[in-house]
Amino acid sequence: MVRGAWRGSVAETFAETRAQAFRDHAYQPVPGRTFVTLAALDAFFASEPEVADDGEVCMDAAEGTASILDIRALGDEVEPGLSAPLSDAQLVEVFGTRTPTPAAVTWEACSPLFEALDRGESRYVVAYEHDAPAEAVFIGYSWD
Repeated sequence: MVRGAWRGSVAETFAETRAQAFRDHAYQPVPGRTFVTLAALDAFFASEPEVADDGEVCMDAAEGTASILDIRALGDEVEPGLSAPLSDAQLVEVFGTRTPTPAAVTWEACSPLFEALDRGESRYVVAYEHDAPAEAVFIGYSWD
């Protein structure tokens, strides 16, 4: 679970949350590789893996970063590598409201969401204070 301060939209909040994780080195490094930019890290994971002469896929032990950096985009539905919103009905089922507060979005409260996700999948919740978005909380599993 990763929280990002609200930046005007979910897309802006997501981008800044990922950028901050990269700047803070809040991720598991890729063995034998360094990345100067987040775009370079994304390109590495988006590229086709090398295949050895014997047909083995070579990923240099890199399957993910164990962080929000493993989620590379927002989507409408849960898919690997994307973070998708909850429906209004899901928000009410999990939090009792369509506009949960940051304090309500806890590991315990989000347990049913984690149980419904596979590796590389993510959901997000916009948390509200004083009837306005305060943060986005990204919930999911990394690829590693």
